[in-house]
Amino acid sequence: MSVAIGSYIGGYQILELLGRGGMGEVYKAQHPRLPRADAIKLLNNTYGGDPDTRARFEREADLVAPLSHPNLVNVLDRGTHEGQLWIAMEFVSGTDAAHMLIDGPLHPRLAVQIISEVADGLDYAHRKGLLHRDVKPGNILITPGADPMNPDAVKLTDFGIARMAQETDSSLTSVGMTVGTLRYSAPEQIGGEEIDHRADVYALGCTLYELLTATAPFDAPTSQGLMAAHMFNAPPNPAAVNPAVPAAMASVIARAMAKKPADRFDSARELADAALEALQGGGAPQSTRAQNAFVPIPVKPGTPQTNAPRSAAATTFPPAATPGHVPSNPYQPGQHSSPQHFTPQHSSPGQSSPGHSSPGQSSHPNSSPYQSSPYQSNPYQGAGQGYPGMASSGQRPAYAGAGPGAAPTPNSPWFTRPAMLAGPVVVLAVVLGLIAGMLITGGGSALAAPQKPAVELAAESVDISWSAVDGASEYVLRQGDSVIYVGDKTEYAQPMPLPGTYSYTVSARSGDRDESSYSPASDEVAVAQRWHGLEQMASTFGEIVGPSPLSTDTFGQEACWGGTGSVDPEIPKTGVIFCRDAAATYTVQLRQFPSRQVRDEYLDSLNLKTSSVTTDQGADGTLYQGNGPTSDWAGTAILAFDDSDREVYDLSVTMESGKDADAVALLDRLPL
Repeated sequence: MSVAIGSYIGGYQILELLGRGGMGEVYKAQHPRLPRADAIKLLNNTYGGDPDTRARFEREADLVAPLSHPNLVNVLDRGTHEGQLWIAMEFVSGTDAAHMLIDGPLHPRLAVQIISEVADGLDYAHRKGLLHRDVKPGNILITPGADPMNPDAVKLTDFGIARMAQETDSSLTSVGMTVGTLRYSAPEQIGGEEIDHRADVYALGCTLYELLTATAPFDAPTSQGLMAAHMFNAPPNPAAVNPAVPAAMASVIARAMAKKPADRFDSARELADAALEALQGGGAPQSTRAQNAFVPIPVKPGTPQTNAPRSAAATTFPPAATPGHVPSNPYQPGQHSSPQHFTPQHSSPGQSSPGHSSPGQSSHPNSSPYQSSPYQSNPYQGAGQGYPGMASSGQRPAYAGAGPGAAPTPNSPWFTRPAMLAGPVVVLAVVLGLIAGMLITGGGSALAAPQKPAVELAAESVDISWSAVDGASEYVLRQGDSVIYVGDKTEYAQPMPLPGTYSYTVSARSGDRDESSYSPASDEVAVAQRWHGLEQMASTFGEIVGPSPLSTDTFGQEACWGGTGSVDPEIPKTGVIFCRDAAATYTVQLRQFPSRQVRDEYLDSLNLKTSSVTTDQGADGTLYQGNGPTSDWAGTAILAFDDSDREVYDLSVTMESGKDADAVALLDRLPL
């Protein structure tokens, strides 16, 4: 139920609706006694009787309210209005870091400045015993300042899935991996292990990489592929994507995103200080662009697709080898994975990448996209003008719907949300769903609620459909309390979610009417992770990998992931499955190739020593190993099977100890 403009909640006078999402609305409100505006988050009536949702909502206020830091959003008050819970929060004008990346990466100095301020707030929360668990660009709010490289305010927000470091109550903390953001999740967080403040340090490292490159460090078309990338892929080199990034930043990212928490920076401040030190080195030698210039990544002309996945290091298992060189060991985890050696990622067809010209494009150095730009000396200011969206006097920007003044252009790093926000960005988005569900509604008669949605589990998706509502122009679909679709269709195919039991509700909207109430919940659908496209491989090695991804009904109770295809042109595999034991002492990898000939030619190209073997469990094949303890392949044993049923497969064992004898001993124990 919407609140009337001009009405009061807990003494606050409602001024305008800023956004609406799956769990409720956010309003701009006048403080009852002070001459300032705050933000009021109001929980939807639908959840008023749900104890778990009410607990999550109240928990957000209770966890953050004791915190007081200039780099954290302040929670001011909470209460109940006609049965609805509300939270009052600090109101922050500006944008968020995710929207600053719409047209390309930030200047390295600005990116590090943002990370440095977030680090201070994050370390403060850690000292108070609070873990954030969802650090990402979209949760960093920024108010621009007179100096383009020094914002007036940088604040970390949305502690909606936070927890106290010593907390063990799974009823509230288990939502972390379900509703959290996998693109920024640490390996131990993905694996369901105990986490500490270093999981937030990992996420901050991912965020730094994205600010420097405008791409997430890892991405994949499936959740298990994305999880595997965080578990096994070496962190990518930001300078390979954006030559303006100092070369020394690669080691900062590598340490921040180390697979083992013990190998990471021990605090967010340590990470920020290392990044500040790396800035002293300047950009990569191949960059011809001045280092005080905003450096956009070359993109195809047209409107940016802000919802499309952005990643410079898609699921490469293992990372690509440098052309013309024998690849280093792609299997080796931990310290043996040589995080200091990186390979530039290849761009997709139709896209440019640094150092590669598109067809019809000059490759002359003087035509470099990094050389000339209207932001050459100031990324936010044209000649003789103020910053985009700002008066020349240096006043704060007047964004769409917030009074007079031009809005920031899409080419500006301060480009803010679309005009549909009707106001500056609020400080704390409604948990998991506000952005997808934001809409300003007018008056008019109420729409009828849609009927109960129909749900069907398909091979690659959960298919949801519902009946049309007279007068509706669009619909809002929720999975649980998270908005997953907003549009005019009456059906939606949700890409296969993580394993779990789900139900769906839908509401109707119209341009001249309030949003309807939500429909009755759909029948529950149980999603069990399956080996999509890898069924034959999983069946062939069923005693090792288990009946489904992430199952621990395996040889050593390992968790396994997998994916089809190959994004690595150096490794012509058609499918791969990884398994790693809970103690992270070893990794088992299975690969399928198009043919035995392709497999053997690839393995022979590695120049490893070979021998014919029969394992203790009776598997015959060719064993490939490195040439001694100093080899990049130390601790790895690869078995290429000879029997006709498995001649297109190989299996590798990689030991964290780096000892060849340990790898062979484990290979002998595997039920092959």
